[in-house]
Amino acid sequence: MYSRALQTFIIMIATVTTAAATAIFLPSLPALTTYFHTTSDLTQLAIPLALFGAFVATPIVGSLSDHYGRLPVMKGGMLVFLLGTAACIFAPTLPLFLLARFVQGCGSATSFIVGWALIPDIYPKDESTKIITWMGAGISVSPVVAPVIGGYLQDLWGWQASFIVILALVLIVVGLLLCVPSPQEEEPKRGTLPLLDLLKSYAEILKHRNFLIYSSLFSLIACGEWCYLTMVPFYFEKSLFLLPSVFGIYLAGSATFKIIGTFLTPLVLKSIGDTKTIRIGVYFTLAGSLSLLLISVIAPTSPLFIVASFGLYVFGGSLLWGPSTARALQHFEKSRGAASAVRGLAMTLFFTLGGFVGSFLNDGALGFLAIFLCAMAFSCWWAFSKLDNS
Repeated sequence: MYSRALQTFIIMIATVTTAAATAIFLPSLPALTTYFHTTSDLTQLAIPLALFGAFVATPIVGSLSDHYGRLPVMKGGMLVFLLGTAACIFAPTLPLFLLARFVQGCGSATSFIVGWALIPDIYPKDESTKIITWMGAGISVSPVVAPVIGGYLQDLWGWQASFIVILALVLIVVGLLLCVPSPQEEEPKRGTLPLLDLLKSYAEILKHRNFLIYSSLFSLIACGEWCYLTMVPFYFEKSLFLLPSVFGIYLAGSATFKIIGTFLTPLVLKSIGDTKTIRIGVYFTLAGSLSLLLISVIAPTSPLFIVASFGLYVFGGSLLWGPSTARALQHFEKSRGAASAVRGLAMTLFFTLGGFVGSFLNDGALGFLAIFLCAMAFSCWWAFSKLDNS
């Protein structure tokens, strides 16, 4: 029997693997610059290009999953991710490596867009919020563990080792997906996907004000997070002279705050409800970004203070994740895959923006990064205030 627990397990390991694909090689970014004989600005494009690939693929996989079923589309997407990962390992030049990262990003969209749309399909409304939040807690382990592993892999065997680990994990995921048949309720529909119906469903989604606001909250905070993750490895190496294995631990230190937040979120939700939980999350992002701005002035060479400030920021984002995701997707039933795609587009657009900003910021100036995070936190606070007034 194809149980809900098994479906949830497959979604979990697929999303953990795709999430780890970027975090694990962050400590290798400086080494990639040397390997390909290029500049740090060009090497850093490996992050936003993967996010852009996810952005391009998101509306496609979301709509296809509504029409042909979640699991068949998820199988195809994870195969694309597998091919992109293998191409990263064997890329002889930086342009080909960046192209492979783009393909990898296209495949990564499937686990998040299709997987998250599947959760409200198989769980009741109230229970889906709890499941999404707990799954977010599990997935948040990935950015904590991955940079630490990546840092040691870089020191021992070089940058390709991180991608080999991801390749091994995605082979397991693809194997599980290919061995499990789709349930009867997910049998593929006959015929092609009607373009007019597709456009109508997206138009209906884009008119839903509360959906757009809920979708923007986490996206804005994550934009600042990806900016930080893109720039700070070079700041740790060039300004603080830390080894990859060392600053990999510091990267994981910030992510530990995210883990704590995601595991606390279900308890907070049960105690004070969705709206107050989101409000507290917004306040933590404001506190973290303002703290980082202060640290950039008084203690810019202290990795512990930098990690703690950014940790408060991502702690707030972790409180936003579960309730804002569930609130956004609960507005739709028949077009939930398309709604998840629109939400995913907003997220990946802001992820990509953050990555591009981080790749072009001055790697030796922490203040500009702090200002950008403050802008994202205040934008989130403003969007939330508009939701309260709706």
